[in-house]
Amino acid sequence: MEKIYIQKKDRVITGPYAVEQLQQKQLQSTDKVWYEGLSEWKRPSQIDFLKRHISSQQKSGFFSRIFR
Repeated sequence: MEKIYIQKKDRVITGPYAVEQLQQKQLQSTDKVWYEGLSEWKRPSQIDFLKRHISSQQKSGFFSRIFR
């Protein structure tokens, strides 16, 4: 089981988290993540098993702002 660290826009690093905890942490596509085995911090959308943990509120935010 991977232990994931999250770096938010403010550059504060939190974690480690189990994959199951990421939905509670409201993982955003703009966040960066790292776990042992990665050579560098990456966006969650670049990692297949993390894509489904990106906050659904954030995913739909773009269209909700356009079509208000």
